[in-house]
Amino acid sequence: MAELGEKMKEYENECFGKLVLDDSKPFVIRLDGHRFSKFTSHFKKPFDERIFTAMLYTTKDLMEEFLPTTAYTASDEITLIFPPLTNEEKEKGAHLIYNGRIQKILSLTSGLCSVRFSQHIANQQFDPTREATVLSKLGYQSFDSRIFNVPSMEEALNNLIWRVSDIRRNSVTNLGQCSFAQNVLTGLSSMEATFISPNNP
Repeated sequence: MAELGEKMKEYENECFGKLVLDDSKPFVIRLDGHRFSKFTSHFKKPFDERIFTAMLYTTKDLMEEFLPTTAYTASDEITLIFPPLTNEEKEKGAHLIYNGRIQKILSLTSGLCSVRFSQHIANQQFDPTREATVLSKLGYQSFDSRIFNVPSMEEALNNLIWRVSDIRRNSVTNLGQCSFAQNVLTGLSSMEATFISPNNP
């Protein structure tokens, strides 16, 4: 999986300095919460359904606005997948969103994601007495956005596989840290930690 991750990072690097996407290839947009570890430190561990709900509704908003064919969200990130344009579509005058202008897409996706998440998380239920710190931080959440072409839809799928694997590993680590003393987890891989998880049947 590390090799797959390195390949995906190479695709990201290939996009640096470019102004316009290649419309003959699929492209991926990934949005990540900025400094979310600090923000979420005040929420329920290892999982707070309010954050998940806000991320889910934010993903829905992004899908409705930018029309990707696939979207995936977990933790504090959202991945959007867009297919290439076919020759038939090009002949009919179709074009990528915002004509594939990279900076335009980056600014609009990160902006909408930040605004909608802030709204959705503010709509969740909070205890004003016990969660005063959380309430004081609402409305300041932001997301960065990255965009890149991949050679094929198969590689777009591989990008999702990589993100699922990476997030799963981090989730297992977080669950272990909330459930066991550090000395129990020292030296264990995420797979080994799964087998000692209190939620493992």
